[in-house]
Order: sequence, then structure tokens, then C-alpha cells
Amino acid sequence: MSNKKIVLFDRLDSETNPGGDTVQIRAIAEFLRNKNHNVIIARNYEMDFSIYDIAIGFNLTLPYEAYLQSQIAKKYNLSFIFFPVYWDLSKLEMIDIFTIRNFVRNILPRKIIFSLKSRYFQKKNQDIINLLNIDYKLMRNKNNLICEILNETALICPNSFAELGHIIENYSVENLRKKSIVIYNGIDSAEILFSEEKEEDLWSWLPKKFICCVGGIGPRKNQLNLVKAANNTEIPVIIIGKASKNDVAYENYIKKIAKPNVIFLKYLEHQDIFKILRKAHGHLQPSFIETPGLSSLEAGLLGCNIGVADTAPVKEYFGDYATYCDPHNVNSIKKCLEILYNNEKNNKLSRFITEKYDWKYVLGELNIALKKF
Repeated sequence: MSNKKIVLFDRLDSETNPGGDTVQIRAIAEFLRNKNHNVIIARNYEMDFSIYDIAIGFNLTLPYEAYLQSQIAKKYNLSFIFFPVYWDLSKLEMIDIFTIRNFVRNILPRKIIFSLKSRYFQKKNQDIINLLNIDYKLMRNKNNLICEILNETALICPNSFAELGHIIENYSVENLRKKSIVIYNGIDSAEILFSEEKEEDLWSWLPKKFICCVGGIGPRKNQLNLVKAANNTEIPVIIIGKASKNDVAYENYIKKIAKPNVIFLKYLEHQDIFKILRKAHGHLQPSFIETPGLSSLEAGLLGCNIGVADTAPVKEYFGDYATYCDPHNVNSIKKCLEILYNNEKNNKLSRFITEKYDWKYVLGELNIALKKF
């Protein structure tokens, strides 16, 4: 297979608001470079892409941004490969706290909210939208916009069969299943297992035995119900992460109601997170949806017992290796917390993750698929 010139489109705000898709993009770029492809990660959508053969886009959760990616590929005649990283959050009964923003969001029709967000995005990115000669009205209709993106895509790469089924169920696009291959999310096992430990143990003050939860703080991750569950136990729980600017009120509220056995740590560098996970007895992520949650994979690799919500993508990844809970039920989360805390640790899950979800395995199919383009 001849080497390809490939551009990976990153989120425009990924530097200030990194997420799981940021990790995935960087891992894919490194993997493809190791396969001798010429790869760049682009956050500047106005540059000249004429020298590239393939464009890879991400994140259907932000469809107006993904649409720009697809139209750039179309303008420069690039084969467009797309990782949706998607679940329709409007269909999840997520538990939030009362704020004026949430009140307005609940009383306004979702179509109007999406149109307002799209208008703001269009105003902020007017130059590139005009350059691509994009129809402003199309960008304000979420369903039509997503269908356009999926139609423009040569290859769709959902992170699970559950995600693929969810997209097919929600959007009528011809040959959608036929032009899709599932590429599981992954981790760099070697980097995590053999990551350098600092001589000074900054975390010696942590409880001798505790359960950890790593992830951005907000309604989807469901730390509110986790805190309520932990409040009904004496189990030490360490919550690591920070809220986006839209979820600061949520973060402040859960910190306010948390009892002393719940400890909050700000966003940390990966090396420090790995060090804490090595000390943790378990890791609990009761999110309303995940695919499957990189922190759960990392925690399992480092020997933690893991607890996760009983959602379809997560079950697809972990099977019988995890303890499951109902994210809507505080008592269910409490029971999961107790099971994780009381069960002995073992390395079966770590071996399973190493053998199945290392990037070098999960991305092999992507490299094979590139032969078509």
C-alpha cells in the first residue's frame, strides 16, 4: 500500500477543552505515522489542503463543525473518513441541577436551541463558511445536517456496534451499514503500564483504600448521583476532573453536598492520574452514556476493579469483566461502590484490555481500510 497524505480534523476548541476525542485523534495520528503515512492534525480549517489524499473527521455531537470538515474534504476532492463519537444526548434522561440556563434549555424546543447554537457558530466562523459556499439555512437543521455529513462520508467508523445501531436507528442514510466499520476506542498499554513514576510521592496522603472516578465533571458523567451514593457510605471516593464553563454550577453544587469521604481533585496530568489509579482499589464511572470511557480502560489496565453504567456500548466493551449499575438509581450506584470496595483486586481485566484494546490492535482495520482510497 502506497503511503497516504492524511489530515485529521481536530475540534476547534480542543486545546482549551480537551476530551476523549482529543486523545483518540492523537493516537490515530501517531499510529498512522508509524505506518509511514504523512499525517497532520488540523485545527485551522482555512489552510490549503490540496496536497492531501484523505481527510478524517470526528465528532457528530458538534454537527456544524463536522459539516465544515466534510465540505473541506469535498472542496479539495479528499476521501472523507468519519468517526462519529456519537450518541443522541437529547434522548437520555440525564439528571442536572437547576440553573437559569437549564430552565431555558428545558422550555425551549430543541430545534430552536440547535438553531441558536448554529447561528453563534456561523457568526464565529463566517470566513470559512463563506469560503466553502455553505448554505446557512442547512446548518440550522440538525437532522438534515447530520444526514448530509453521513451521505458525504466514504467510510464511517463508530466506536462500537451499539453506536452504529444507534446512528442507523436515528438517521435514514443509504448504505450506512455497508460503508461502516467498527473501530473500537483504545489505549496505549505500554505507555500506561510503564509510565515513569516520580521519585517524590505526591499522593502519599491519599486514603489507604479508596474508589476513584476520573472524567470531566458534568451531567453526562453523572457525578451527582455518585456523590449521593457515596454520601450513604463511609467509603473514600476520589473524584478527579474539572467542569466545562457550562457546568461550573453543577460542579459547585456536588462539591457543596458531598460529605467528607468524597475528595475532589482538579484536572491532573496523565502521569499523576496513572499514579493515583495504581493506588486505587476500584474505579466507578456511572455515566449516562460512554463509548466506553477511556478512564475506565486505563483504570482496568492498571489493576482497578471497575464499575460502569449498564449502557449498551459499555457492556459491549467490558462484558463480564465489570460491575454494572443503573445510572438513574442512587442505591444501585451505592451497591456497585460497595462491591468494588469489598472485592479483591485481580489482573484478569488488565490482561483482557492489553490483548483487545491496545491502539495497535484496534486501529489495524483502519490501516487496512485505507487501501481503498
